Amino acid sequence: MFKKEITLFDKAILCIIPFTIVLAIALLLITGNKNSEVKSLLIGASSAIILNYWHTKMTIKISQDNPKRLKRFTIFSYFIRYLLYGGIIVIGVFLSDFNPIYMIFGISEYPLMVLVLSLIMIKKE
Repeated sequence: MFKKEITLFDKAILCIIPFTIVLAIALLLITGNKNSEVKSLLIGASSAIILNYWHTKMTIKISQDNPKRLKRFTIFSYFIRYLLYGGIIVIGVFLSDFNPIYMIFGISEYPLMVLVLSLIMIKKE
């Protein structure tokens, strides 16, 4: 019925969620510290997935609806996303329950997955 093309960013979401779950389980089994590292990784990864996916979908929508607003939206979107990332990391630094290194790794998982998938798609062409 509905045939929707799966974009690169949708593929990244479909790959990163199981990757993050497997990584969190492995981290839990290796460290045994379920409070700090696993929660930090999951918070970082989930915030990156949500914010990057929102940015991608809104950028596509605005570029189709009103291309003149695209530059302003992109600047605003990057500002808001990095402000939120900074807030998440600051909270991780000041709360002893979180590890900011694992939060940063979780945040960087999504862009790295998009990069890997882009390289794979380029090689296929």
